[in-house]
Amino acid sequence: MRTITATISAKPPRPGASLLCGLPRVSPGRLSFASSGELFIHREIRSLLGAYASEVKRPGDSEVLFWQVMKMMDAYGSPETALAMALDEIRTVWLSCKGAYPGLKAPYRDLGLFLAAPDSITVLCGAPGAVSWTASPAKAVFDSAPSDAGAWNAMKASEIARARLAGGRVKLTFRKVAA
Repeated sequence: MRTITATISAKPPRPGASLLCGLPRVSPGRLSFASSGELFIHREIRSLLGAYASEVKRPGDSEVLFWQVMKMMDAYGSPETALAMALDEIRTVWLSCKGAYPGLKAPYRDLGLFLAAPDSITVLCGAPGAVSWTASPAKAVFDSAPSDAGAWNAMKASEIARARLAGGRVKLTFRKVAA
């Protein structure tokens, strides 16, 4: 099992930098991306990437999810909106192709999307408990699986969290994505 950990701290190793650990992909605009879980309909989503489809070099869902989020970032500009629209597209495509996946009840399993910029981390939880988090005024940590026995909270399905640095503190917000 691969674990994704994203941490933002008021006192990071490099001033003003957020950290996204795991196997991130980095966009030209200084965004780091990681995903957890599994997207079953990655071929269908890849077919909708347009010009971004040629950037996908390996089979599987990770690069497809990365380029889908980059497509949404280019279209909407906001990390929260980009992740929400990526989830909306996945769910919309699922309505038309779920017959090709007998036995599956959803287009993904334990989907978590992590997008980090120099001053923020935005996280999408696609399924209940797919992402956990813990926070203090000075730090927020998001994890695809709690990494210690500390006080972890489970994100809700279809929820987006954003942790950003503001005034030397970490400000944490959550919002529900329309189902």
